[in-house]
Amino acid sequence: MNDTSGRNDTSGLNGNRRLFLDTTVQHVLAAAALLVAEAAGAIDDERFDDWAQMFTDDCLYRITTRESRAKGWPIGLMHCDGAGMLRDRILSMRHANIFEAHHYRHMVSATRLAPGTKRAVDLNSGVQVHTNFEVIRIMGNGEMALFATGFFDDVVVSSDQGLQFRKRTVVLDSSRVDTLIVVPF
Repeated sequence: MNDTSGRNDTSGLNGNRRLFLDTTVQHVLAAAALLVAEAAGAIDDERFDDWAQMFTDDCLYRITTRESRAKGWPIGLMHCDGAGMLRDRILSMRHANIFEAHHYRHMVSATRLAPGTKRAVDLNSGVQVHTNFEVIRIMGNGEMALFATGFFDDVVVSSDQGLQFRKRTVVLDSSRVDTLIVVPF
């Protein structure tokens, strides 16, 4: 809305969200953005054990599609309930799965409070954040292709190890994934 001076009113974004966040929320978002970037970097650098340690012991990690989420379907492409299942997934990726050599490069957007998240944040109970992503897959022969786009809906909490994911839902924009999802997002 324009006021009488002709300047844009910046008191709201998306109807009820303020453009300028208080200092506490800014710090939480900065820390969450760093965690998201570190997680993407760990996957890109094939440091999967480091990636798994970014999750709480009681974490939930899911990969689903936009369509499945919209329809409320509980089962997705991957479901790991607890850090033990994440470690098992990494172990099977290293020793049981057979796949063509490749690696990923993540591009992530700015991390923001998830839609509907209250502006008062409490890292002990968890803060829900939202980050868009794009993943490029690089094959062993150097061929590159867009692998996936979507967003992370994360719940981050403070723990003895620092900020960690309690819940990560990876929502893919498309249900068409042209290869087996071996490496987590």
